[in-house]
Amino acid sequence: MKQFTRLIVSLVVVCMLVFPSGTTSNASTKSIQEVVPEGIHVLEYSKSDKAYALTSEQVNNPKTVAAVNAFLETNSKNTTAKIMREFNEKMYSENITDAHSTMGILAGTYNISDFESKHISTAAMSSKFDSTIYWDFIKSSEISGRSQATFSGMYGYEPDKISLTDKFSFVGIVVGIDVSGPNWSTTMQSATWSREETGYSSLIHIYEDITCVGYDIYIKQTTTAYFEIGATGYTVTASDSQWL
Repeated sequence: MKQFTRLIVSLVVVCMLVFPSGTTSNASTKSIQEVVPEGIHVLEYSKSDKAYALTSEQVNNPKTVAAVNAFLETNSKNTTAKIMREFNEKMYSENITDAHSTMGILAGTYNISDFESKHISTAAMSSKFDSTIYWDFIKSSEISGRSQATFSGMYGYEPDKISLTDKFSFVGIVVGIDVSGPNWSTTMQSATWSREETGYSSLIHIYEDITCVGYDIYIKQTTTAYFEIGATGYTVTASDSQWL
């Protein structure tokens, strides 16, 4: 159900990906300000965090779901391109090209993802995420991706309450963890984002700039979707992890 992907890249390959033939390092960079599909509710919009919500009607509308999925995919591709561009600029600014010739491999990416679901007689509930970890042997790792909690009820009814929580745990020689945004909390070992809403059937979180500085790091992501119907609560948890 989940697939690990490891792509090890050298600085030369990074340069090729970021600056293809015909472009230069002075090329203008377009800010990631994607056009949100019509009707989708914007709950939070900042440089590092974006949160959206869908109603029951939207969750059960195939056309809306297709538009949302296309929007999320475009956002992910643009985020990846931006981070690779910034990473390349950092490498040059820190003048570590000599290290490349001796170490051979300086950086790479891992993908962690999961999807879990739960069914009751009148509804299907799910929790999922898809994240990319960018890392280098010099200093740090950076995480970007998206997560989603979804409730699909019969006859279009919605849960009384819905929440989505993303927790990133770091084990190893952790020097520091850095995130930004009003819904984040951090410790020396973790960073957690959480949001709770009423009147919606799906919450979406798009995140980037989750940075951990350290060495020999083990990263685990746990995405928890919680749905409350009357006096009963349902929890669906997706998780995946990776050693750097």
